[in-house]
Amino acid sequence: MIKITDKVKKEKYFVFSVPTAYVYEIQAETEKEAREILEEHGGIEIHGEQCEMTKEDYENAELEQTYKM
Repeated sequence: MIKITDKVKKEKYFVFSVPTAYVYEIQAETEKEAREILEEHGGIEIHGEQCEMTKEDYENAELEQTYKM
């Protein structure tokens, strides 16, 4: 396991995106209406509960960017 410290100067930065899922509970008359509400307001006005992340989620992270400072 790699020990992470602020004292060690690193030369590059790596930006990863890790897939995750959220669970939303929407009150509506129909599934179609609930989906419309979710698409329009999800993550902004309606906050879901993040599902537990697994080791596999981190293993499947996609490298988005690498840069030097």
